Amino acid sequence: MKKEQKKYEVQEYMAEKSSDKLEEQYYKTYMEWSYRQPQVEDQRLLVKDLLVENFELLSCLN
Repeated sequence: MKKEQKKYEVQEYMAEKSSDKLEEQYYKTYMEWSYRQPQVEDQRLLVKDLLVENFELLSCLN
């Protein structure tokens, strides 16, 4: 019975540790993703500005 209890405690500990690692990986991935997001937004704004400028230049030529 004692061996069974110890086996259960070890399984419980490993499941908890695995869950903690999964949660840690999730937050790490989320932080990396959120760090890159503003750069993507800045790039979109830059492309939009370039397209507007390009359109204005083309309309001046016509």
